[in-house]
Amino acid sequence: TYTVGPIPVGADGKEVVTRISADIQTAGECYTDSNGREMLLRKRDFRSTWRLNQTERVAGNYFPVVTSMFIKDAARQLTLLTDATQAGSGCVHDGELEAMVHRRVLVDDGRGVAEPLNETEF
Repeated sequence: TYTVGPIPVGADGKEVVTRISADIQTAGECYTDSNGREMLLRKRDFRSTWRLNQTERVAGNYFPVVTSMFIKDAARQLTLLTDATQAGSGCVHDGELEAMVHRRVLVDDGRGVAEPLNETEF
């Protein structure tokens, strides 16, 4: 168990992430679980069911992570297990797993919530 906070913010807010780097050649691919049971292959800047117009290089490659995500190559695998659902990615940069730990945004970012994400309790 860990505690994050309080989070200092600037004019726009702050995002806190955990990033784990390894010498693994992932070719822009990672795996995330969709429901705690099934692992899905994710590819950088790609969606299998529609043509993606990527305008947010980092945010566009973040995915829901219910219990785990991993990156691998022919010789090695790096797996991250989570104790709570969060967002994460293993395909923003090759050889890196990144998990969003906390996000505090002081103005609506226009991404669907229609309100600031200003949680002050931790």
